[in-house]
Amino acid sequence: MVYGLGSNYWGSLGLGHNDVVNSSQIIGELCHKNITQFFNGNDFVLALTQHNCIYGWSRKGKGQLGIAPKNTDALYLEPGLFDPKYIDNKTINQISCGYLHTMILTSDGCVYGWGYNMFGQLGCGPDSDIRKGDTFRVNFNPNHEIKGIYCCNYSSFAITSEGQVFSWGRNDFYDLGHNSSDNIWEPQLIEAMTGIVTICSGGRITYFLSNDGFIHFCGEYRNENNELVSEANEYNRLFEELYRLGSGAFGEMLTNYGNVCEKCKI
Repeated sequence: MVYGLGSNYWGSLGLGHNDVVNSSQIIGELCHKNITQFFNGNDFVLALTQHNCIYGWSRKGKGQLGIAPKNTDALYLEPGLFDPKYIDNKTINQISCGYLHTMILTSDGCVYGWGYNMFGQLGCGPDSDIRKGDTFRVNFNPNHEIKGIYCCNYSSFAITSEGQVFSWGRNDFYDLGHNSSDNIWEPQLIEAMTGIVTICSGGRITYFLSNDGFIHFCGEYRNENNELVSEANEYNRLFEELYRLGSGAFGEMLTNYGNVCEKCKI
């Protein structure tokens, strides 16, 4: 059985309305589906089942579910089933949700995306009118095997088997790791980055954890008083290497949105 409760502001409980739910309520559309994991975007939720099925629900929006709603007049959508033919009926390895878009990595290393594409976060080129849930396969150089995907706000990242990183989407604060603040409409390899095992971004700054225990970052840099140290276009280097940190330090850094915490100052 699946239960939900809470503010439900965007209809995120999948009950077809956005009224506050103060006590546990059964979400009938999700019961007996063998759900193993939930994924949250800004105003939408996806659920992955044991049998490789995806259910999605939210307010009616910009195609962030990849699902055509049963009731086109409904403002808040109940859980609907994603059609696996749009990812060529492949096994899902990973799902990541941004503000209004979703990326999926399949077992054969292919990446698919759907949702809002105003800033290029789907990686399929400069088409800002993709809002109806159409699913696109993201193209990468065949010499690179994709092992991980990460979405945040209006940006997306992919890590290769060699620890290299591709990034694309909104880039106002240089947080995609390229020597430009222009939006990136298709996956672009970040130069001189290897050995990366995981990524976390808040939309203005991005952290990269490498397999040697170092953390790299790019984007807006603020001090412990939340003061902007320098404008992004004045950076001499997009990446600054922080000194080696102990176990758990990466999680500690992520609690300081947009800042480098006191323990981690360069």
